[in-house]
Amino acid sequence: MQNKMSPMRNNLTPVASAVAVLIMSVAMQAQAQEAAKPAAAQEVVVTGIRASLQQSLNQKRNSDNFVEVITAEDIGKMPDKNVADSLQRVPGVSVAAAGGGEGSFGENDRVALRGTPFGLTLTTLNGHSVSSGDWFADNIVGGGRSVSFSLFPSELIGRVTVHKGSQANLLEGGAEGVVDIETRKPLDFKKQFNAQASIGLVNSANSGKSDPQLSGLIAWKNDASTMGILVQAFHQKRTLSRAGQENQIWWDKVDVGSPIDSAIKGAGTANTATSPASGAVTNYLGGTAWFEQQRTRDGGLIDFQFKPSKDVSIDITAFQSHLDAPNVNHNFMQSLGRFVGPSWATTGYPTSAVTGTLNQGVITQLSVTNPAGCVPCSGMSSAVQEIFSRPVAESQSQFFNIDGSFRVNDQLTLAGKVGTTKGLGNTVSGAMGIWMPWTGGSYTVQGSDKPVIYVTPGADKFSIGGFNNGAPGTPGAPYTYGSHVTANDKENYAQIDGTFKTDLASIPTLRFGFRAAEHKRDLTSIGNNALPGLSNAANLPMSGLTAFPNIFNDLGANGAGYWTFSQASVNAWLAQYTNYTGHLLQNEFSIKEPTQSAYVMADFAGEGISGNFGLRVARTNEQVTRNEIGASGNFEPRTYNNNYVDFLPSANFRMDLNKDMVARFSVSRTMARPELGQMAGLDLRDVQGTGNGGNPNLKPIRANTVDLGVEWYFAPKSLVSADIFYSALDGYVTYGASTGTFYNQIQKKNTVYAMSTPINTQAEVKGLELAYIQALPAGFGINANYTYTLGKETGAAPGSKCGDLLAPDCTLIGTSKNAYNIGAFYEDGKFSARLTYSYRSGFLNGTSRNSAAYQNDIGTLSATLAYQITDSFSISLDGKDLNNPLVSSVWKTPGAADLPASLYKNGRQIFLTLHAKM
Repeated sequence: MQNKMSPMRNNLTPVASAVAVLIMSVAMQAQAQEAAKPAAAQEVVVTGIRASLQQSLNQKRNSDNFVEVITAEDIGKMPDKNVADSLQRVPGVSVAAAGGGEGSFGENDRVALRGTPFGLTLTTLNGHSVSSGDWFADNIVGGGRSVSFSLFPSELIGRVTVHKGSQANLLEGGAEGVVDIETRKPLDFKKQFNAQASIGLVNSANSGKSDPQLSGLIAWKNDASTMGILVQAFHQKRTLSRAGQENQIWWDKVDVGSPIDSAIKGAGTANTATSPASGAVTNYLGGTAWFEQQRTRDGGLIDFQFKPSKDVSIDITAFQSHLDAPNVNHNFMQSLGRFVGPSWATTGYPTSAVTGTLNQGVITQLSVTNPAGCVPCSGMSSAVQEIFSRPVAESQSQFFNIDGSFRVNDQLTLAGKVGTTKGLGNTVSGAMGIWMPWTGGSYTVQGSDKPVIYVTPGADKFSIGGFNNGAPGTPGAPYTYGSHVTANDKENYAQIDGTFKTDLASIPTLRFGFRAAEHKRDLTSIGNNALPGLSNAANLPMSGLTAFPNIFNDLGANGAGYWTFSQASVNAWLAQYTNYTGHLLQNEFSIKEPTQSAYVMADFAGEGISGNFGLRVARTNEQVTRNEIGASGNFEPRTYNNNYVDFLPSANFRMDLNKDMVARFSVSRTMARPELGQMAGLDLRDVQGTGNGGNPNLKPIRANTVDLGVEWYFAPKSLVSADIFYSALDGYVTYGASTGTFYNQIQKKNTVYAMSTPINTQAEVKGLELAYIQALPAGFGINANYTYTLGKETGAAPGSKCGDLLAPDCTLIGTSKNAYNIGAFYEDGKFSARLTYSYRSGFLNGTSRNSAAYQNDIGTLSATLAYQITDSFSISLDGKDLNNPLVSSVWKTPGAADLPASLYKNGRQIFLTLHAKM
């Protein structure tokens, strides 16, 4: 299935083979060098943690803008497995291990600046745009601008620069800043020939599996340093097993006249609107989720540099990264509330079989039995298991870029870029759904930060029956749903930049440039259809019956020993009894976005002061085509056109207060275009009748920002700094309530949905950043920072949470009030060690029509031990998520107590790696 369903195949030579060749080459040549090495003293080159620290601080100090810099050497001394891992230790940077509300997968995936949504941070690679993709369908549908850092391994990095302020020559699109990833260049190496390789294993505690981690690099340049080539390759695999509890699948209100309403009496009268139970929130569907995934990241980079003369240089770079991530989510959901909470689900169920506790608008404890002679019980189910498999789940990023520069004369230099970048998100999904007979059961809510205790008799033994899910006469008939979703993202771009050195001492340099690009994104969605035999329980793959693992004991939740089916058996069942045909037109869209921009910027300098000021002008044309219900009642394409022009002035001031202190001030107007998926994406929940839909008329997000800071370089490799920032966001995207008519795949007809739709409003974010870095005597050192952020919506848009007259919630998505990192290191000539702890407080992760999901506080502990065996060989032991952090969220609903939404544990990861270089 995977070969047939994958629209993009990796065109590189098999990466594992390439990496193996690199490793063998490095090892053999390094061994030869060791044998031939003379006894005479060699030149000592200062490297390691302290050297990288000094390099990063020097680049930060000399910048005219507010920046943070991470070097390759620094990354090599931490268990950083992708670029986001490295960025999480930078003040003002927030990272998340998922692109939305799907929970954590044990690897940082998204990056945002200063407590704002990911889409307000622009990520570039070597100064140009880069497309990426997602394997998770919700992110494929709703994203498009924010980059998935799972595709960018840390081995790629030469340097990462985080621009917190703006200046005219930076690419527009990052309202809160720009993250620029710079790859290594062959002519930047000191030696003529360089080779590096690593071979290692990662052990994932929850899965108990150890998987290979391979990477290699070869760089060569000629004697004159006028031509060079660099080749990198990586093959990295990891087996994930995640224990989870997902309670947020369906919290809903108790209906008047339902069994719960009739049973739980109090101050009011049962069976009337004044009953205390009617209107209270109960759990309709929620339970244990065991997620399995095997991630394989393959790719490489080729860079060719050529300087035919001192005035001309050419740099050609090609990159591709492919993440293959097939997975399955075994979701054992208790469904008691689904049958005794609504008035439409069950008729005649005895109220004497229902007991419960009502507390602050929530049924916090519910118990039901299976009484003798219960007629409706034959059509009820205590639980349903949905084994949702994605036999194809992949994402890809690639680009081809040509950089060139030409020194026209002593005053004028021209530079240019031309290239293309592509991203892919592709997922084939299908569910095996099985209802269990009605056995009664109970659930108990222990608090918003603790797992719900679900008790479902018979959960450890396979059984089928009860609810027929629309298949008359077939109690518990198996069912399916799913789709094949593919998003292709592409941008072609070209730009020219000029640098003119003037004869003016106060304005030594003028910079100017022009850029044109065309961004395209299209999404297709094909439905999953049941074939004859699927609803026959006799066709279930009983040989694939297995059980949930013991990792749920660590989560403190029920689940260990529950029955389920293996992913292989589910995939075989789906392949035999389902097919993927018929376009789901309401889900499909295409977007074309041509843009042009131009800028002029002047660098200025004076006595103890320097900086720049300039203006960037950007023009955007958006053409959004999606399918809507037409006069005929069928879905028909409709195109929306939006045009806008942005004038983006900026000014940055740097002042040397004395030889050790630098003060900075920055003011700018910036912009970010709305997320592509927010303009056209559609994500429906057919059972619940809810969903999120796009708004093709969204306006861009424009920000007026101010930064003020001071830095004290009080000793070598040391810094104390403080920055304050403020940003007023016009056009910030929030969500409002609406209704819409769409095709329901379960009901097989058009139905009305309660929708959340993105709308523009106003917001602000402000805060303080503190940093302390010091290299201490005897090889020790410390690195700490703290960020305090306040973010809120200020527009109170009608229909939004902030505009709610009774219970307004103006929290900004992604804003953690408190975040800090603290780390310590030690190194001598042979041994180095580093320990770091990263923490961020809770934040709003997303909203729906009725509720909001807040992720709770989270802290992660990581460590690295490294030993230099010889000049050419070293070994490292890295630990990631050593504290086995709990990733949990809270569901907030007006008029009800906070509820536990989801809880996940991915387990610890240990990496053992042998490094070789020459």
